[in-house]
Amino acid sequence: MRAVLITGATGNVGGELIKIFERERLQVLAAVSNLEKAPRKMPANVEMRRMDFKDIETYGHALRSVHKVFLMLPPGLGDLNHTIFPFISACRSSHVEQIVLLSLQGADKAEYLPHRKIEREILRQGVPYTFLRPSYFNQNFLTTHRDEVKRENRIFIPAGAGKAAFVDTRDVAEVAFKALINDSHLGKAYELTGNERLNYFEVAEIFSKVLGRRISYVNPSLPSFVLDNWRRESNLRRTIVMAAIYTAARFGKAAHLTTDLQNLLQRPPISFRQFVEDYKNIWQ
Repeated sequence: MRAVLITGATGNVGGELIKIFERERLQVLAAVSNLEKAPRKMPANVEMRRMDFKDIETYGHALRSVHKVFLMLPPGLGDLNHTIFPFISACRSSHVEQIVLLSLQGADKAEYLPHRKIEREILRQGVPYTFLRPSYFNQNFLTTHRDEVKRENRIFIPAGAGKAAFVDTRDVAEVAFKALINDSHLGKAYELTGNERLNYFEVAEIFSKVLGRRISYVNPSLPSFVLDNWRRESNLRRTIVMAAIYTAARFGKAAHLTTDLQNLLQRPPISFRQFVEDYKNIWQ
């Protein structure tokens, strides 16, 4: 058996990628840290393997008979030297033929980002790769900002009037699938965005029109955002990362659009309005 292992299999991109493999009836393995909780989220015929980045002993079994890996950085995982880097080494030792890495837009220009450090480690170890560098996920409004929109009728982000490129994780997953099943994408890096630049005033207006009620964009100061978010999540590292991301948007560093995604999918990307329409019941 030659199989593809999906890390982050219960996440926004990984979950969509599992669905595509399921739809195409191709062999796929889901790496999950907790086998007892994951079955409720997995299609019945997807084999699950326990794999915890913090437990090196789980790598060997997870990678058995695997020839390709979809790799993503789990939220809040900070110590790359004792987690992601040893996993990359295990991939090399297991003769994995490709790592498709879910990186970040602009990672190639920001050496301090953990995603760039992972890219560099893959290059250093010589594992064949494809780097996917998506822009801001539409689906962040289904996770990080869901309750703000649903319960508070607001978007609380310190991005000023800066515009950002948005992309739908369903589109990103489709690109990842193509990269995993076609070796022509080896050694490539793709910057994945939709076709529109939006500031958060425009985002709030789209929400308002689709949901039929007023959603306001609150543009807090950076200290106010950090304090509010830290109180909600109690995760200082994640709060600092989010602050950095939205500060980049404030200063126009997140508005770059590319045609990579459209060229790869041979169709227009899913628009932000279509995304809100598709999931509007989530915020009702």
